[in-house]
Amino acid sequence: MRITDILIYENDDFVVLNKPSGLLSIPDREGKDISLKKILQEKYDQIFTIHRLDKGTSGLILFAKNEATHKFLSQQFVPKDSPKESYRTFGATQQEINRSYQSTYQKKYTPTKNR
Repeated sequence: MRITDILIYENDDFVVLNKPSGLLSIPDREGKDISLKKILQEKYDQIFTIHRLDKGTSGLILFAKNEATHKFLSQQFVPKDSPKESYRTFGATQQEINRSYQSTYQKKYTPTKNR
């Protein structure tokens, strides 16, 4: 599998992919099966898991490219007032993702590079 086939959005801080069903998000305990994180580590070297999807689940998955982004984005997946808010379903165009990123993420947070 090529990352370019499942890449939805990428910038200097994170990458969004359309994970196919049947692929692990992160390595299992035995490390025998291929995982999306292993594939990403081959390309980016250092990659951080923001959330996971079950092996049988397909959908959008987010990985951070540095520790600061990992901390910020991981906090967005923490339940707020009710369990309903911990799961969000969305369908967005590239322009909507860019607009949302610029209006929310960039105003609150300036990433630091880990190089």
